[in-house]
Amino acid sequence: MPDFQQIYELLLDHYGHQQWWPADNRDEVIIGAILTQNTNWKNVTKAIKNLKERDLCSLERISNTEPEIIAGLIRSCGYYNIKAVRLKNTADSLKDWFPKASEVNEAREYL
Repeated sequence: MPDFQQIYELLLDHYGHQQWWPADNRDEVIIGAILTQNTNWKNVTKAIKNLKERDLCSLERISNTEPEIIAGLIRSCGYYNIKAVRLKNTADSLKDWFPKASEVNEAREYL
């Protein structure tokens, strides 16, 4: 079986970072990954815009916000009540957790 990490590093060295995920920071990547489930990116963009307008596009702020408020802002994504709870649960779990690169396997196991 090929070493996927080695393949990734070879491709990264050759092509460089592709900037394919349009996010401003780590929290926005996580939020976008949850919101994009069973919907298209256009709807996720609307939801992230709504969260940013209310200054809620961070795990810490989502953790401190009621799911009902989050649901209203992410309505464009579909399944917004479920995704609001998932965002809040994820935010509660990850807001203070910053794994180091050397802890990748630990991070995978945790997630």
